[in-house]
Amino acid sequence: MKVFLVVIAFCVVSFLATGQVVKFRIEGMVLDTVSHKFAYLTTLSQQRTISSDKLFVMAPIKNGRFNFEGEFELNGEFYQNACLFFDKRANISKKEVASKFYNLIWVVGRDENLKQIILEDMNIKLSAGNIRDSMELLREGKFTKQLKILSEMKKTPKGLESFIAMFPDSPVSFYSLEGIYEAYIDRNFERLLRDVGEPYAMFNLLSERLKRSEKGKRLKENMDSFFKK
Repeated sequence: MKVFLVVIAFCVVSFLATGQVVKFRIEGMVLDTVSHKFAYLTTLSQQRTISSDKLFVMAPIKNGRFNFEGEFELNGEFYQNACLFFDKRANISKKEVASKFYNLIWVVGRDENLKQIILEDMNIKLSAGNIRDSMELLREGKFTKQLKILSEMKKTPKGLESFIAMFPDSPVSFYSLEGIYEAYIDRNFERLLRDVGEPYAMFNLLSERLKRSEKGKRLKENMDSFFKK
């Protein structure tokens, strides 16, 4: 029994030391196999806060299908954003992609050949060359589903506040609030307060798990520093 407890304790310590690991399986169907011969998946981005050079993989498209499967250590994050793109070339390097993002030659959300996704299980269908607008999700992970719900709710006044109330324990709620806090710093405070909501009210809607996390504590400290100065 003592040996069993020691093993369990060792596993717990090892988990805490290495952090949470997310498993993902991203597969899909591509109809245009003339211009799309290889699929690329990377955690690189022009957005410094969510970018990571730890993942850069290529998969050949065979009979119109491709597949990515693996694990990613989150290192204190709740989930990881990634970028999906397709090309004729099989020799695109991580260095080349990093340079394009760094010099803003590629910008996720602007360029039609790039699609930002969350690193989780999903099945996609691409019917045209414009992956940004034409990618269809045949099966999606829970965070991707929540982002779609949030996108619709944000079209209404204080939609984010309503979303957080609906999903208080979701990382999507936390990251959205974190992004709004940063917007309060840089933009029209009064307009955001009216249209989006009061930051502390939204923070208090979060679950205790998120509020007590290291990221939650840091956000609260940053909010206190900005709003109570």
